Amino acid sequence: MRTAGRSLLLLLTLVGPLAAQTVDELLAKLPAPDATAGQAVLADLTKLGAAAYDQLLGRLQPAGGADAAARLALNGLAFRVTRPGAEAERQVFAAALLRALAAQTDAVVRADLLAWLQLAGKDEAVPAIGKLLTDPALADPAARALLRIGGPAVAPAFLAALPGASERVQLTLLQGLGALRATAAVPALLSAAASPIADLRLTAWDALAEIGDPRAQAALAQAAASTAKYERARGLAAYLRLAERLGEERQSAPAAAIGREVWAAARQADPAVASRGLATLALVLGERALPELLDGLASPLPELRQAAANLLARLPGAAVTAKLLPLAKEGDPAVRATVLTLLGRRGDAAAAPVVLAACTDADPAVRRAALAVAATLATPDAVQALARGAATAPPADAKALLGLLKQLPAERVLPPCVALWPGAAPALQVVLLDLFGARGAVAQRPLVVAALTSPEALVRRAAAKALGGVSGPEHVPDLLQQYLAADEEGRAALLDTVTRALAKEADLERQAAPVQARYAGATAAQQVALLDIYAGLGGAKAIEQVAAATQSQDTAVAKAAGSILAEWRRSGALNIAEGRPAKADVAQEGNNSPDKAVDGNVADRTGSAWFGNQTPAHLVIDLGATVPVDTAKVWFYWDGRHYQYSVDLSTDGQTWQTVVDESKNSTPASAGGTLHHFDAVKARWLRLTVLKNSANQACHVVELQAFVAGTGPQPPAPPKPDEDGFTALFNGTDLSGWIGAVNGYEVQDGAIVCIPERGGKLLSERQYADFIFRFEFKLTPGANNGVGVRCPPEGDAAYNAMEIQVLDDTAEQYAKLQPYQYHGSVYGVAAARKGFQKPVGQWNSQEIKVVGRRVSVTLNGELVVDVDLDEAARPQTLDHKEHPGLANTKGHLAFLGHGTRVEFRNLRIKDLGGG
Repeated sequence: MRTAGRSLLLLLTLVGPLAAQTVDELLAKLPAPDATAGQAVLADLTKLGAAAYDQLLGRLQPAGGADAAARLALNGLAFRVTRPGAEAERQVFAAALLRALAAQTDAVVRADLLAWLQLAGKDEAVPAIGKLLTDPALADPAARALLRIGGPAVAPAFLAALPGASERVQLTLLQGLGALRATAAVPALLSAAASPIADLRLTAWDALAEIGDPRAQAALAQAAASTAKYERARGLAAYLRLAERLGEERQSAPAAAIGREVWAAARQADPAVASRGLATLALVLGERALPELLDGLASPLPELRQAAANLLARLPGAAVTAKLLPLAKEGDPAVRATVLTLLGRRGDAAAAPVVLAACTDADPAVRRAALAVAATLATPDAVQALARGAATAPPADAKALLGLLKQLPAERVLPPCVALWPGAAPALQVVLLDLFGARGAVAQRPLVVAALTSPEALVRRAAAKALGGVSGPEHVPDLLQQYLAADEEGRAALLDTVTRALAKEADLERQAAPVQARYAGATAAQQVALLDIYAGLGGAKAIEQVAAATQSQDTAVAKAAGSILAEWRRSGALNIAEGRPAKADVAQEGNNSPDKAVDGNVADRTGSAWFGNQTPAHLVIDLGATVPVDTAKVWFYWDGRHYQYSVDLSTDGQTWQTVVDESKNSTPASAGGTLHHFDAVKARWLRLTVLKNSANQACHVVELQAFVAGTGPQPPAPPKPDEDGFTALFNGTDLSGWIGAVNGYEVQDGAIVCIPERGGKLLSERQYADFIFRFEFKLTPGANNGVGVRCPPEGDAAYNAMEIQVLDDTAEQYAKLQPYQYHGSVYGVAAARKGFQKPVGQWNSQEIKVVGRRVSVTLNGELVVDVDLDEAARPQTLDHKEHPGLANTKGHLAFLGHGTRVEFRNLRIKDLGGG
């Protein structure tokens, strides 16, 4: 009985789990409905052990076979067995993969086995995989697997496979030896570096550079002197990379020698190459490269000066500043201007005396640079120097200097400027009055009022202009009295003053009240003058008064009112919903109250928007007066979601007429909003009904606008393709046509600028399938951005789409990136050729061409990437990660800012259709 009992127990132990769930039963549960269920299936397969793995691997078939469930399970297992604490499971799974690799004959299946070994294999897999390095069909996946596994046996496996390998396989092996930084491979690589086959030569150069062995110096020096343009560029890049690697290995002497050699050979004639040599010296030597950097800073070549300045800006310390100061005091004006700007970037207070002295320099370029730096210093002396400069500079420079002053905090600008007033010449008084008005210096109102009676006409006009800035609603009665008592010239000067003072009253109802109070008893001539004030106010009450004035019995009054209405129609800027009372019939989320949907702030889609907690929802706006309305514009929260809605108008708030029906809308919301025109309807109340949000149950209205008939904005005309078929993708003035992270970017001087510490994913409103995208970009030191291709609104574009990397390849912090992470690369998928970027601070031109499954990138006229996406992903991508976005056939273009300043301009696209 004891024996029988023990046998039964043993049998239950062995067959119990298999009886509970077989491999077929578990595969039937895949794909799982969620991640938790999927992991449970994988856990059960793991419990079945080697027998289950052999069953799964035995079901693999060549491409097109019915083995999807088995492959899905094996993919999951390859990841699962690598989790911490699962070493025993990993060994069993890896052993099964190796058995299958030995038994399998189909190359495609064996490549898949290698991809799983790449994840789950360790030292035990190296011998078997190493034998496949000579197989032309399997060399690439075998190499990727070995590079991922690593260990001391990998480099010898690559070296052993090199003799007799085909040219294509040799390329793979040479790349692998470089990635492994295998010093033992240097003799073989030196031999390949002299190969008559160009691809082998170039690949060997790159590998030698990455290994960083001084034995490669002579060969790479020769490569950098190649007569062929492309090979010379590749050789130079490899030579300089060798210097960087030598520096990393603390061999600074040979590293510096390379940098100095390149610098000395190119500094007189080729600023781009010289800049790269200089950058290498700065990277390797740091402050010890100061002699060469100062030499570059004094160069007559502007590109080289700027490159040296960019490098010096990163070198900290008072000793560096001390070396720069003499260069700012005398010598070539262009050099002095560059040095002064550099001192400003360094922000060293020790430079202040030299900068302030240069603010009165005889050379205009030096003077402008010094004054701009003075603004960054913002000391009292610097502020006063800026103000004096604005008073004496030519008009264009004066305007720029005033702009700098107006950007500084009021508490740093006003005290020094007030101190300048006593004894100030008229020209300086004009500047100071402009500042007082622009900064709303109410405490200086008595000074401004006194200046209204100055004997100098320019000062009187400046004071009249400034008066509005230093006046508030409480001063309006006195200002109106002055305005009506003035002659025609005086009224013209005071008109803006009165309007600005009235505009400081936040309530639009009360804004017009003082004017209306004076209007009733005014003469016809005074009424005409008061109508001019209404013209600058807008709002329902002002419209009502002006509209009534068109019926005046006095011809001059009626004509003036008609002209104002006509001007409003032309300007298209009269939003009568702004600032009006707003209410909703659903609860708000957080602080996002209904009034924020009519506050005039379109840019802030989170803090300045109405968030209702459910849909359907109604937002009702009291326009304040019954007026004819024919235009509405609405902005919803834009992040790829869409809204269904309607717009209704009413005279009594009870009976509504629908003028906009978007109940079936499926177009995503955008930062440009949606404009609606309709036949004019008289209305006192405006209602927005939000029916559905494609993302959730809430409603998110950033802004709602309404316009009196004939005054609303008109839709912009679509851009016309140029003679080459390219269309502008950016209007040069705002982010119209772009959605997504619009708060992370600004338009400055005709360029889209990624704002430091912000950035994000800025998407084109339109989607594209096949296209040619041309643009220019300018980097700052250490800049990092990207161009998303066929990009959805959500997710990481590097994986859910394709990211064409935008990066300062010269930055020290990026020295150890993978090849597929440098500029121009399809991130994680295809590595770009390096060495064609212009120095940081200069504009680069780039073209991205996407046609079907082929992507090419051209940088400054050089083709740096040309890749077939299917080949690049077979069997795995370079970064060994999943890139489902490679399958996208259509999507948005996007800029992918990572919190550093990058500028983009001259964006043009040629839509090739497809998709």
